[in-house]
Amino acid sequence: MGEFLFTILESVVGLVIILSVPLWIPWLISPTQLRGPIITPVLIGISLLLAVLFTPRLLRNIAKIREKWNTSVDLYADRLVVRRGQKKKVIPWEDVSRMYHRIADWTINLVRTVRVYEITIELEDGERIELGNHLKETEVLAENLLELSGPILLDKAMKRLQAGKTVDFGDRIQANRSGLIVDGKPVSWKIVGKARIQTGNLFLDVGQHLPFEIEIGKVANYHVLQVLLEKQAGNVRKQVSVDES
Repeated sequence: MGEFLFTILESVVGLVIILSVPLWIPWLISPTQLRGPIITPVLIGISLLLAVLFTPRLLRNIAKIREKWNTSVDLYADRLVVRRGQKKKVIPWEDVSRMYHRIADWTINLVRTVRVYEITIELEDGERIELGNHLKETEVLAENLLELSGPILLDKAMKRLQAGKTVDFGDRIQANRSGLIVDGKPVSWKIVGKARIQTGNLFLDVGQHLPFEIEIGKVANYHVLQVLLEKQAGNVRKQVSVDES
Protein backbone atom coordinates (compact mmCIF):
# COMPACT_ATOMS: atom_id res chain seq x y z
CA MET A 1 0.00 0.00 0.00
CA GLY A 2 2.90 2.35 0.72
CA GLU A 3 4.18 2.03 -2.84
CA PHE A 4 0.75 2.94 -4.22
CA LEU A 5 0.46 6.06 -2.02
CA PHE A 6 4.03 7.09 -2.80
CA THR A 7 3.37 6.86 -6.56
CA ILE A 8 0.25 9.03 -6.28
CA LEU A 9 2.03 11.56 -4.05
CA GLU A 10 5.01 11.73 -6.41
CA SER A 11 2.79 12.30 -9.43
CA VAL A 12 0.61 14.93 -7.74
CA VAL A 13 3.67 16.85 -6.56
CA GLY A 14 5.06 16.74 -10.09
CA LEU A 15 1.85 18.12 -11.55
CA VAL A 16 1.70 20.92 -8.94
CA ILE A 17 5.28 21.94 -9.73
CA ILE A 18 4.63 21.93 -13.48
CA LEU A 19 1.39 23.89 -13.27
CA SER A 20 2.96 26.48 -10.97
CA VAL A 21 5.73 27.32 -13.45
CA PRO A 22 4.16 30.69 -14.41
CA LEU A 23 4.18 31.71 -10.74
CA TRP A 24 7.69 30.83 -9.61
CA ILE A 25 9.85 31.18 -12.75
CA PRO A 26 9.45 34.99 -12.99
CA TRP A 27 10.39 35.48 -9.34
CA LEU A 28 13.30 33.06 -9.65
CA ILE A 29 14.95 34.92 -12.53
CA SER A 30 13.79 38.50 -12.82
CA PRO A 31 10.27 39.56 -11.84
CA THR A 32 10.53 42.93 -13.56
CA GLN A 33 11.59 41.53 -16.94
CA LEU A 34 9.60 38.31 -17.21
CA ARG A 35 6.16 39.46 -16.11
CA GLY A 36 4.22 40.82 -19.03
CA PRO A 37 1.46 40.24 -21.58
CA ILE A 38 3.69 37.98 -23.72
CA ILE A 39 5.99 36.01 -21.45
CA THR A 40 3.30 35.02 -18.93
CA PRO A 41 1.03 33.27 -21.50
CA VAL A 42 4.13 31.55 -22.92
CA LEU A 43 5.02 30.16 -19.50
CA ILE A 44 1.45 29.06 -18.94
CA GLY A 45 1.47 27.30 -22.30
CA ILE A 46 4.76 25.54 -21.47
CA SER A 47 3.46 24.40 -18.09
CA LEU A 48 0.24 23.06 -19.62
CA LEU A 49 2.23 21.21 -22.30
CA LEU A 50 4.43 19.63 -19.64
CA ALA A 51 1.33 18.68 -17.64
CA VAL A 52 -0.21 17.01 -20.70
CA LEU A 53 2.99 15.05 -21.29
CA PHE A 54 3.27 14.12 -17.61
CA THR A 55 -0.33 13.02 -17.05
CA PRO A 56 -0.12 9.76 -19.10
CA ARG A 57 2.87 8.69 -17.03
CA LEU A 58 0.91 9.43 -13.87
CA LEU A 59 -2.03 7.34 -15.08
CA ARG A 60 0.22 4.46 -16.19
CA ASN A 61 1.97 4.39 -12.81
CA ILE A 62 -1.29 4.36 -10.91
CA ALA A 63 -2.74 1.65 -13.18
CA LYS A 64 0.40 -0.45 -12.78
CA ILE A 65 0.38 -0.24 -8.99
CA ARG A 66 -3.38 -0.81 -8.83
CA GLU A 67 -3.03 -3.90 -11.01
CA LYS A 68 -0.20 -5.16 -8.84
CA TRP A 69 -2.26 -4.81 -5.67
CA ASN A 70 -5.22 -6.56 -7.30
CA THR A 71 -3.13 -9.63 -8.08
CA SER A 72 -3.88 -13.11 -6.76
CA VAL A 73 -2.09 -16.40 -7.37
CA ASP A 74 -3.48 -19.95 -7.27
CA LEU A 75 -1.12 -22.93 -7.35
CA TYR A 76 -1.82 -26.40 -8.71
CA ALA A 77 0.29 -29.48 -9.27
CA ASP A 78 0.65 -28.79 -13.00
CA ARG A 79 0.22 -25.03 -13.26
CA LEU A 80 -0.14 -21.67 -11.58
CA VAL A 81 -2.89 -19.18 -12.27
CA VAL A 82 -2.24 -15.45 -11.96
CA ARG A 83 -5.22 -13.09 -11.80
CA ARG A 84 -4.78 -9.35 -12.17
CA GLY A 85 -8.07 -7.53 -12.05
CA GLN A 86 -10.21 -9.06 -14.80
CA LYS A 87 -7.21 -10.68 -16.50
CA LYS A 88 -6.37 -14.34 -15.94
CA LYS A 89 -3.20 -16.10 -17.04
CA VAL A 90 -2.74 -19.87 -16.79
CA ILE A 91 0.92 -20.90 -16.74
CA PRO A 92 1.93 -24.58 -16.93
CA TRP A 93 5.05 -25.29 -14.91
CA GLU A 94 6.74 -26.39 -18.15
CA ASP A 95 6.54 -22.78 -19.35
CA VAL A 96 8.55 -21.48 -16.39
CA SER A 97 12.19 -20.84 -17.23
CA ARG A 98 13.61 -19.15 -14.15
CA MET A 99 12.52 -18.20 -10.70
CA TYR A 100 14.14 -15.62 -8.45
CA HIS A 101 13.37 -15.32 -4.76
CA ARG A 102 14.73 -12.35 -2.84
CA ILE A 103 14.47 -11.83 0.91
CA ALA A 104 15.38 -8.51 2.48
CA ASP A 105 14.95 -7.12 5.98
CA TRP A 106 14.13 -3.48 6.66
CA THR A 107 15.71 -2.38 9.91
CA ILE A 108 15.38 0.68 12.13
CA ASN A 109 18.04 1.15 14.80
CA LEU A 110 19.33 -2.36 14.07
CA VAL A 111 15.88 -3.84 14.78
CA ARG A 112 14.12 -5.69 11.97
CA THR A 113 10.78 -4.08 11.24
CA VAL A 114 9.65 -5.68 7.99
CA ARG A 115 10.77 -8.70 5.99
CA VAL A 116 10.30 -8.13 2.27
CA TYR A 117 9.74 -11.02 -0.13
CA GLU A 118 10.17 -10.52 -3.87
CA ILE A 119 9.40 -13.34 -6.29
CA THR A 120 10.12 -13.03 -10.00
CA ILE A 121 8.91 -15.73 -12.40
CA GLU A 122 10.49 -15.66 -15.84
CA LEU A 123 8.73 -17.61 -18.58
CA GLU A 124 10.24 -19.34 -21.60
CA ASP A 125 8.96 -16.54 -23.86
CA GLY A 126 10.77 -13.92 -21.77
CA GLU A 127 7.74 -12.56 -19.90
CA ARG A 128 8.39 -11.70 -16.25
CA ILE A 129 5.82 -11.88 -13.46
CA GLU A 130 6.71 -10.04 -10.26
CA LEU A 131 5.10 -10.90 -6.95
CA GLY A 132 5.76 -9.62 -3.47
CA ASN A 133 4.44 -8.42 -0.14
CA HIS A 134 1.27 -7.06 -1.73
CA LEU A 135 0.03 -10.68 -1.69
CA LYS A 136 -1.25 -12.48 1.37
CA GLU A 137 1.10 -14.94 3.08
CA THR A 138 3.95 -14.19 0.68
CA GLU A 139 6.40 -16.41 2.57
CA VAL A 140 4.14 -19.45 2.23
CA LEU A 141 3.49 -18.62 -1.42
CA ALA A 142 7.22 -18.46 -2.12
CA GLU A 143 7.83 -21.82 -0.44
CA ASN A 144 5.01 -23.46 -2.42
CA LEU A 145 6.23 -21.94 -5.69
CA LEU A 146 9.70 -23.32 -5.11
CA GLU A 147 8.37 -26.74 -4.12
CA LEU A 148 6.01 -27.13 -7.08
CA SER A 149 8.37 -25.72 -9.71
CA GLY A 150 11.44 -27.56 -8.44
CA PRO A 151 10.99 -31.03 -10.03
CA ILE A 152 10.27 -29.70 -13.54
CA LEU A 153 13.05 -27.10 -13.44
CA LEU A 154 15.47 -29.72 -12.12
CA ASP A 155 14.48 -32.08 -14.93
CA LYS A 156 15.17 -29.33 -17.46
CA ALA A 157 18.58 -28.66 -15.90
CA MET A 158 19.56 -32.36 -15.86
CA LYS A 159 18.59 -32.77 -19.52
CA ARG A 160 20.76 -29.81 -20.48
CA LEU A 161 23.69 -31.21 -18.52
CA GLN A 162 23.29 -34.65 -20.09
CA ALA A 163 23.23 -33.01 -23.52
CA GLY A 164 26.54 -31.32 -22.76
CA LYS A 165 25.02 -27.86 -22.43
CA THR A 166 25.54 -25.23 -19.77
CA VAL A 167 22.86 -24.49 -17.18
CA ASP A 168 22.66 -20.83 -16.24
CA PHE A 169 21.92 -19.93 -12.62
CA GLY A 170 22.46 -16.21 -13.12
CA ASP A 171 25.35 -13.97 -14.07
CA ARG A 172 27.80 -15.44 -11.57
CA ILE A 173 27.00 -19.16 -11.44
CA GLN A 174 26.72 -21.69 -14.27
CA ALA A 175 26.94 -25.48 -14.31
CA ASN A 176 28.12 -28.04 -16.87
CA ARG A 177 29.19 -31.67 -16.91
CA SER A 178 32.60 -30.85 -15.42
CA GLY A 179 31.40 -28.72 -12.54
CA LEU A 180 30.45 -25.16 -11.76
CA ILE A 181 31.63 -21.90 -13.25
CA VAL A 182 31.75 -19.31 -10.48
CA ASP A 183 32.57 -15.76 -11.48
CA GLY A 184 34.06 -17.14 -14.67
CA LYS A 185 36.32 -19.67 -12.90
CA PRO A 186 35.70 -23.41 -13.40
CA VAL A 187 35.32 -25.52 -10.25
CA SER A 188 35.26 -29.31 -10.57
CA TRP A 189 32.38 -31.28 -9.06
CA LYS A 190 35.01 -33.05 -6.94
CA ILE A 191 35.83 -29.74 -5.27
CA VAL A 192 32.36 -28.25 -4.97
CA GLY A 193 31.03 -28.68 -1.45
CA LYS A 194 27.77 -27.94 0.32
CA ALA A 195 25.55 -24.91 -0.13
CA ARG A 196 23.63 -23.21 2.64
CA ILE A 197 21.30 -20.24 2.89
CA GLN A 198 21.60 -17.72 5.66
CA THR A 199 20.16 -14.20 6.05
CA GLY A 200 19.03 -14.12 2.42
CA ASN A 201 22.42 -15.14 1.03
CA LEU A 202 23.70 -18.32 -0.57
CA PHE A 203 27.03 -19.62 0.75
CA LEU A 204 28.76 -22.12 -1.52
CA ASP A 205 31.90 -24.11 -0.74
CA VAL A 206 34.07 -24.02 -3.87
CA GLY A 207 37.35 -25.14 -2.33
CA GLN A 208 38.50 -21.70 -1.22
CA HIS A 209 39.39 -20.52 2.26
CA LEU A 210 36.10 -18.65 2.49
CA PRO A 211 32.84 -19.81 0.90
CA PHE A 212 31.50 -18.03 -2.15
CA GLU A 213 28.67 -15.68 -1.10
CA ILE A 214 25.89 -14.24 -3.21
CA GLU A 215 22.41 -12.86 -2.52
CA ILE A 216 19.86 -15.56 -3.38
CA GLY A 217 17.76 -12.96 -5.20
CA LYS A 218 20.52 -12.85 -7.83
CA VAL A 219 20.60 -16.62 -8.32
CA ALA A 220 18.16 -18.03 -10.85
CA ASN A 221 16.50 -21.24 -9.59
CA TYR A 222 18.63 -21.43 -6.48
CA HIS A 223 16.39 -24.22 -5.19
CA VAL A 224 17.33 -26.27 -8.26
CA LEU A 225 21.02 -25.48 -7.74
CA GLN A 226 20.85 -26.85 -4.20
CA VAL A 227 19.34 -30.17 -5.32
CA LEU A 228 21.76 -30.37 -8.24
CA LEU A 229 24.72 -29.96 -5.88
CA GLU A 230 23.43 -32.79 -3.68
CA LYS A 231 22.97 -35.08 -6.71
CA GLN A 232 26.42 -34.32 -8.09
CA ALA A 233 28.02 -34.80 -4.66
CA GLY A 234 26.35 -38.23 -4.48
CA ASN A 235 27.63 -39.10 -7.95
CA VAL A 236 31.16 -38.10 -6.96
CA ARG A 237 31.00 -40.28 -3.82
CA LYS A 238 29.78 -43.25 -5.89
CA GLN A 239 32.57 -42.73 -8.42
CA VAL A 240 35.17 -42.59 -5.63
CA SER A 241 33.81 -45.84 -4.16
CA VAL A 242 34.00 -47.53 -7.55
CA ASP A 243 37.57 -46.32 -8.11
CA GLU A 244 38.66 -47.55 -4.66
CA SER A 245 37.11 -50.97 -5.18
